[in-house]
Order: sequence, then C-alpha cells, then structure tokens
Amino acid sequence: MIRARMATSPSHASASLTGIAQFSLSQLEAATNDFSEDSYVERGYYKGVLLHNGLDVVAAIKKFPVSNDLELQHELNIRAKLEHRNIVKLLGYAKVEKRLCFLVEEYMSNAKSLENIIINASRLDWPSCFKIIQGIAKGLHYLHKKWVLYMDLKPNNILVRSDMDPVIINFGSSVVLDGDDDTISGDTLAGTL
Repeated sequence: MIRARMATSPSHASASLTGIAQFSLSQLEAATNDFSEDSYVERGYYKGVLLHNGLDVVAAIKKFPVSNDLELQHELNIRAKLEHRNIVKLLGYAKVEKRLCFLVEEYMSNAKSLENIIINASRLDWPSCFKIIQGIAKGLHYLHKKWVLYMDLKPNNILVRSDMDPVIINFGSSVVLDGDDDTISGDTLAGTL
C-alpha cells in the first residue's frame, strides 16, 4: 500500500520558496519579445534573457496552467530544493492570472529530447547509451534521496545535452513523500502516455 503526503502547508511552502525568483509578465514579455515566434524554441518553451541574481541569464520560459494555488505551490515546493546536474534547474516563476503561471528554467542550448534522439538516430554507440542511462539513474537517485517520486519518466521528458548528458524535466506528476512514511496509497495512475 502506498500513501503520500504532498508538502503544501503554507509554513512549509514559504520556507521552501526561498531563492526562487518571481518574475512579472512584463519581464517575460520583454525577454521573449512578446512571446514571438523567433523566441519559440519547441515543446511550449520560449527562450529569453532575464536578469537573475544580478546576471543576465538565458532562460527557458514555459506556460504552466494550474487549476489552483496548491498546484503551483506543489510544483514550486518540489522544484525549489532540487539542484543536480541531471535535473533541470528552476530559476523562477511568474503568476499571471489565477490559473496561469509561467516557469522559468535553465536554458540548455543544443539539447534534444531523448525521444527525438531515439527516433532520428539510426544507432547510438554504447558509450553514449551508457552515459544517458547513467545520468538518468543518477538524477532519479538524487530525487529519491530528496523524497521525490518522479512519476512521468519517458523519453520525451529527458533532454540530452550535446555531450550526451541527460536532464530530467517536467515535474507536474511528481510526489513528495513525507520522509517518515515510505509507502504510497491509491489506485490512480500517474504520468502521461
């Protein structure tokens, strides 16, 4: 039997959000030239330059629709504490409307989804395959040490840098365990097809 508690209490949330920048819609519009086609990268991401911690940073900006504030809080609580080379780094967010937010993440130039690599590559050499598998395993191990269950592992949610180092993205289906309890209950399916 599996039971999970999401870390969504207000006191826990405010402590976890330290270090996550909050951007305004006008900042994101300026960074992406009003979300122009030229700034569109792929998979719903826009590329833009934002001031973050006193530096101009190239960022990937993605629309993140939410059904309520707890959903946003859940995502930010999970992402705020994660820092690993095989996990996409969250730089900040923008809450635009009640149900519309944007996530601002590190931008990885020349990264491709693992799905595209599998579809378009006639054959990957063993050292590249091993590096991808090892990086995904290291990222998942790190998440598990942080009590995060990543519930949507698939090639489309892995970006691979040009050096074949993978990065896990899209944490919407993830669950944070309580730490005292290592079981999850429920018969609901998680993830996407």
